[in-house]
Amino acid sequence: MKRTLLSKILFFPFNFLLEIKNVFGSSKLYFKAFFTFIFLISINNLNAQCNSGATAGTVSSNNNKLCVGVTEGFWSAGGWDSGTWSSSNPSVLEVISTSKGNATVKALAPGVANVIYTLTQPNCSTVKTSQKQITVYEALGTTGEITGFTPQCPGNTGQVYSIPPVANATKYDWKLPSGWVITAGANTNSITVTTSSTAGNLKVEVSNDCRTNEAKYLYVNITNGKSAKPTITASGPTTFCQGGSVVLTSSIEDNYLWSNGETTRSITVTTSGNYSVITKKNDYVCPSNASNSIAVNVQAGLTFTSQPQDLIACEGQSGTFSVTASASNATYQWQYSANGSTNWTNTNGVQGVSGHNTATLNLTNLPLSYSDYYVRCVARSSTTCPANTNTNSTTAKLTVNPSLKITSQSTATQTKCLNDAFTPLTVTATASGTLTYQWFSNTAATTTNGTALGASNGARTSSYTPQSTTSGTLYYYAVVTSSCGTATTAISEAMITKQANIAPTVGTITQPTCTTPSGSVVLQNIPSSGKLVESRGTVYNYTTSGSTYEISGLAPGTYKFAIDDNCTRVYSSDIVILPGNVWNGTKWSGGTPSLNDPIQFTGNYTAETDLNGCSCTIDNGATVTIKSGATLTIANNIDVNSGSLVFENSSSLIQKSNAKNTGSISYIRTSPPIFQKDYLYWSTPVTPQKLVDVSPSTPANFYYGNDGTQWVRTNRESNMIVGKGYIIRGPSNYTNTNKQEFTATFKGIPNNGDIEGEPLTAMKSHLIGNPYPSALSADMLLKENPMLNGTLYFWTHNTPAKPVASNQYSADDYASYNLSGGVSAKSDKQHNNDPAKDKGTKPTGNIAAGQAFFVTTNAAGKVKFNNSMRLGGSNNGQFFRPGNTSKVAALEKHRIWLNMTNATGAFKQLLVSYIEGATNDFETNYDGLTFDGNQYLDFYTTDQKNKYVIQGRALPFTDTDLVPLGYRTTVAGDFTVAIDEVDGNMSNQAIYIEDKTTGTVHDLTQSNYTFKTEAGTFTERLTLRYKPGKTLGTGDFENIENGIHISTGNKTIQISSSKENIKQVVVFDITGKQLYSKNKLNSASFQIENLPSANQVLLVKVTLANDFTVTRKVLLQ
Repeated sequence: MKRTLLSKILFFPFNFLLEIKNVFGSSKLYFKAFFTFIFLISINNLNAQCNSGATAGTVSSNNNKLCVGVTEGFWSAGGWDSGTWSSSNPSVLEVISTSKGNATVKALAPGVANVIYTLTQPNCSTVKTSQKQITVYEALGTTGEITGFTPQCPGNTGQVYSIPPVANATKYDWKLPSGWVITAGANTNSITVTTSSTAGNLKVEVSNDCRTNEAKYLYVNITNGKSAKPTITASGPTTFCQGGSVVLTSSIEDNYLWSNGETTRSITVTTSGNYSVITKKNDYVCPSNASNSIAVNVQAGLTFTSQPQDLIACEGQSGTFSVTASASNATYQWQYSANGSTNWTNTNGVQGVSGHNTATLNLTNLPLSYSDYYVRCVARSSTTCPANTNTNSTTAKLTVNPSLKITSQSTATQTKCLNDAFTPLTVTATASGTLTYQWFSNTAATTTNGTALGASNGARTSSYTPQSTTSGTLYYYAVVTSSCGTATTAISEAMITKQANIAPTVGTITQPTCTTPSGSVVLQNIPSSGKLVESRGTVYNYTTSGSTYEISGLAPGTYKFAIDDNCTRVYSSDIVILPGNVWNGTKWSGGTPSLNDPIQFTGNYTAETDLNGCSCTIDNGATVTIKSGATLTIANNIDVNSGSLVFENSSSLIQKSNAKNTGSISYIRTSPPIFQKDYLYWSTPVTPQKLVDVSPSTPANFYYGNDGTQWVRTNRESNMIVGKGYIIRGPSNYTNTNKQEFTATFKGIPNNGDIEGEPLTAMKSHLIGNPYPSALSADMLLKENPMLNGTLYFWTHNTPAKPVASNQYSADDYASYNLSGGVSAKSDKQHNNDPAKDKGTKPTGNIAAGQAFFVTTNAAGKVKFNNSMRLGGSNNGQFFRPGNTSKVAALEKHRIWLNMTNATGAFKQLLVSYIEGATNDFETNYDGLTFDGNQYLDFYTTDQKNKYVIQGRALPFTDTDLVPLGYRTTVAGDFTVAIDEVDGNMSNQAIYIEDKTTGTVHDLTQSNYTFKTEAGTFTERLTLRYKPGKTLGTGDFENIENGIHISTGNKTIQISSSKENIKQVVVFDITGKQLYSKNKLNSASFQIENLPSANQVLLVKVTLANDFTVTRKVLLQ
């Protein structure tokens, strides 16, 4: 597309190139600006419209003929430069590079090919091309140097000059000095000349159709001083038979040049021709004239001017082998051989063969057994040289191909429904070479006058499939053709009688549930009876009163159903039975799942809250994470097929049934901060779990179990026993200066269902553990295992108690729990002594996953665990201290927790529980003996027989009950008894401690009680009571009734109540006159000042919040 572009002249101190693209090609315009700057503007792709003026131009090159290996440049003269280049025969000419209307082409092999330029435009239907034919020739060899005598004498004859033959040369062009004459060998590599008196260059140019080599030159000087003409003698006759020779010898001279180019004095001649020689003395300047020629005549022997050719024939056919000999009077003998090289035998007497002694061997009715034999002809003549000598022809091979035979064919009648697929009709034929097939159809049962079928559906192959698009009957046969004839098959009958099937309609699909684990589907629009077949082969025989039928018992998967009545099955649409409620990484297929839903994860999922399901399957590499505090509740089994199921710290897995799980989960458990030397108590929630994998960095000698008597070092490579407890020291990379949290990951199949621990001996303390990946109800565990004494003991932290600097004490004790409740123990030596801020770790009856604990036994046996004991994730929040509402029915409880401490860190807690079902005697489920695990301090209730860290006492409660308290201390000093916590009716009950050593009864609801003690064990000093008794604490000077204290001084009345808040105060004089009244006080103490009465007895009436009323006499001064 030619365009004119007007451009403003730019004055830039550099060359400037502007390119505008056009898909149709380009025209290049050059503009010359001031300062002789050249602006090349290439116009390309200005638009994408069809341009009728676009042209492919004329394909041009500098040469039309190329030698192999040569590259040549081509261009499109006058054409647009957006076209493409190609070769009509890439094996002859190859396009190796292109660039905007230009191409480089390489010649690869002799032959003829076209170089083609094609121009295609968008939105144009016309493709424009131009091409040029190129002929490729073999490459021309290299020209060698000219050889021959120099100088020469004037008029020398028979002088030979030559070059080595040049490969693929077609022309030798010799140029001689003036007057020289070529007498023989023009246009060959060797010429014979007669010289003149003119010196000069001999020149030769060698060429072929694609190249002319650089010329070669030899300068020959003309001088006088010629050598004498030589003579030739022959060693024998110069006429002899082919295969003989004669030696020609020149007269003696210094140098020789024979007419055949040889340079020795004597030559051996084996071919016919005229031979001469030129000689030259060393002291003569030019060579002699050529000698007289000697004619050598080599007489030929017998030869074959035509040889026998290979013969391929069909079985039963005829054929011939023929030769032509050079002698007309030749005689012949034909021979055969199995291998073509040895053991030749005359053909005479071979059946079906004639012409044994003629130039032509005839073969008739060829059998297959003659195949692969070789023949030759032996000829001789009395007139050839030498006479009567045998001459063998070349060998020729006989191949006999079997005749065409049909060995198998389809003949059965087929009856099909409309549009059903027929079984292919097949034919098998044997013959050599290529077989061709043609199938015919016919309306009559005959193999004549049929209609040849087109190539579709295999009609020209050995297997044809009839089509069933039209009702009726057709007959089919095939004609097979080979190089050895034709054959026709028998007739195959094809009948089309039935109408095509229709697909059943898919009605209601019912998905599996937890109670019905298979699905079902209702199929509509079906016959009243018959067969339904599923796409994978299952057949359903059915009978229905209408046109619908329900198929049940379908496992998860995709189904299609069709009516089966020998016609083509037309399948229904897909019926998808889901494996349940599927999470695909984005959403649930059936909404938020419930316990009735089988759930499947095919994509990643994170559960921040509780998740329920009937069963749980992990597929497709999905990662499912149950976050801390969340619970996965599954009614039946868990199958981790492909992917991962991860439970973070304090999450739970609850299973309702005893289903068997498959695949591993990961359960993560994080402990409180520990030192390196601290121990943690572990139990595995999965199977199998190696000890070493709980804490790989702990040295091998710090893994222990307990045999009921002592700690037993355990091989850390062993698998943990389910239900057994172990202790493991902190990792080696931890320090004893800074505490760190420790995280263990349990990997294995989650434990589920009924589990029995290892055998335990009677009357011992055994370390067992929670076997489930969820919290465990201590109450249920105790109720279902009567072999256990009723108290569980939890190691609150890490190591045995130890003294530390400055007489500070940190005693890690065992927290205890039974049906009466739990008592805590300090778990950190940096604890705060303020009980309101540091109440230790108090078991609530829910045992965390991975937690080990001590039990004591009253009989031998195995501890039994079951799913009814399991609790959810919100109950699994602290290692050793899970918390949740127990599944055990709530018991009536009224409880008091008392702490005994000192200022340097000693701590012990006990529990007195007035609980339904308990008596004041020992019961294993309500009374817990002290484990006495605290090195420095023990604090307990006692009945002179046992020491209880937890004591259950009988209901109903009476305030006259007295509970003896005992303690043991290894350090002397001040100790404090304080109420840690109360619940039930104890929230409103007065609680006192009686110190029999000091004679003090102290109200613990008002303040803590501190006393001095020596080191030792004291079982009778302290008593817990609920009435003050006769002994009052220091500072009381008035009778106290129901906790009310009234005193006077400095004209002020002071009133306090230790049990209930004061509701109202009224003051009377002795006559009953009301002097003062105050309501709605709601305070534990009250003070009346400046009462307008002095030095008299007054009556003070106090009403408490519980409406208890007391009146006291006081003296106001």
